[in-house]
Amino acid sequence: MLEMFIYPVSGVMRLWHYIFADLFGVSQSQAWVASLFALVVTVRSIIAPFSWMQFKSGRFAIMMRPKIKRLKEEYAERTDKESILEQERRQKEIQEEYGYSMAAGCVPALIQVPVFLGLYQVLLRMARPKEGLDATVHEPIGLLTSDNVRSFLETRFFGVPLPAYNSMSPEQLARLGTDQPTIHAFVLPLIIAACVFTTINMIVSTLRTRYSIDHDSEFAVGMYRFLIAMVLVAPIGLLQTGIFGPIPAAICLYWVANNLWTLIQNNGMFLALWWKYPYDSDHKAFQAERRAQRAERVVKKKSRKKALRRLRNRSLIQPWKIAALRQQARDIKNEVREEKEAEKARKKAIREKRREAQNEINNEKNAERIEKIARRVAKYKEKKAAKKGLDPKSNNQQEEQTATEPQDPEQSSTTPPSDSDDNPQDHHPEKPSTD
Repeated sequence: MLEMFIYPVSGVMRLWHYIFADLFGVSQSQAWVASLFALVVTVRSIIAPFSWMQFKSGRFAIMMRPKIKRLKEEYAERTDKESILEQERRQKEIQEEYGYSMAAGCVPALIQVPVFLGLYQVLLRMARPKEGLDATVHEPIGLLTSDNVRSFLETRFFGVPLPAYNSMSPEQLARLGTDQPTIHAFVLPLIIAACVFTTINMIVSTLRTRYSIDHDSEFAVGMYRFLIAMVLVAPIGLLQTGIFGPIPAAICLYWVANNLWTLIQNNGMFLALWWKYPYDSDHKAFQAERRAQRAERVVKKKSRKKALRRLRNRSLIQPWKIAALRQQARDIKNEVREEKEAEKARKKAIREKRREAQNEINNEKNAERIEKIARRVAKYKEKKAAKKGLDPKSNNQQEEQTATEPQDPEQSSTTPPSDSDDNPQDHHPEKPSTD
């Protein structure tokens, strides 16, 4: 599946190599290194508008969240069709007010991810061909020929071969004309720079999420905490992979260029959104209100845990009261469980009623669509009959009369008799004479 994205990416890289090497007269090594950076800039520039669409769609979704949440809370207990239709209409009006489109947030991601994979695969296959570094003939990679791949493998940047990586054996490095200290001194600063750019990107993303987190969603809160943990873990994992993994020097250069571009692009778009679409006072008040409600839920949950912990500690100090203390702990747990089950059952009943009403609405909409299609088909037939010079109404009446007129099964199954069948005696053979 990635082949369809590898071809255009490899074509862009080959075009840049042709421009640098053949038009500008740059050496092969310098042309390939420049083509690598130019490839990153070209691909990221092409998909930058899609990134902006995704950023803007996410900002609109956050800005209209207070109105959408209040609208859902207003109609949460209503299960009739009229209320559901009114809620859909008002929600659509809110989305049109902010210019929100769900496709604008989903389609860019579907375009960006395959392009990133195609870009990474082109560089990885060129730096680590499956035929091996010592082969003289290599399988073409997209629009890059075997000669292009061999020329790329012979490229050196500051005396370091681009296919070399830090965890290679001394024998492999010797065949490439380098050694461990040289490749380590070249790769380590690149990996550190890539880690720094990645860390800054994740910190900015965490701060951006802090202002827009949905405090009513436990999943969103959990993902925010996971993102905070990844700020510490991701750079360490990237550093270990670059030093101890089979990551060629060409991929390290790509990491630096790509992460630097991501840092500049994301921060620039974030500042543009902050200036062009700032959060209004309604959003800030809504976020503060929901943050306070979540804090109350957390305090209540912690107080229950403390009460259970105190009962367990008392059972250790007063073992003669262990039965009563365990009963108190069970009562607390049962109370919480019953509250959750009752609330869950209530919400489930409401969802079932709303689902039934929604199914009725969908059936009515489908019937309207079918009726509209039937009218279009009838109109098309009338136009077609009018072009042939026929009266569509009389033609339809004739078709209906033919379809509804009963037929005699005997007449339909037998052929009309011929003239020779009028006298049945004519068909009997003559009796021979007795003379």
